[in-house]
Amino acid sequence: MKSPSVKATTKAVRPISDRLDRAVSKKRYKRPLWRTPTHQDIWTEKWCDRCTHNAIHRLDPTRPRCPLLSKADTTGRKPAEWEFNDHAQTLDSTIRCNTFSLQPPVLRRPQAEDQTLSMFEIGEP
Repeated sequence: MKSPSVKATTKAVRPISDRLDRAVSKKRYKRPLWRTPTHQDIWTEKWCDRCTHNAIHRLDPTRPRCPLLSKADTTGRKPAEWEFNDHAQTLDSTIRCNTFSLQPPVLRRPQAEDQTLSMFEIGEP
């Protein structure tokens, strides 16, 4: 009695990165985040290069940069904290970052309880 033969598959398995690149390239968003690379450079120069969230990355490029900008670059989509401006006159005002800050948050130490003893304590005789 003959055993059923097993068919060998000759289909080549592509690396995951190739499959992801093709999947991302096929999906077209209705509204791209950046019109051109120049648009991205102009916008980041106005917003990210002055913001305190990106200050650590400017001082040391090995440190992580602003999480919103990183998310936008990896996904190609607008983070929820950014708003489109449909009637912008210049490229740097097409998107508004709501978390933009020129001054870092002020961290203050908490107030300590006053534990000073009275200098002239008069006791009962």
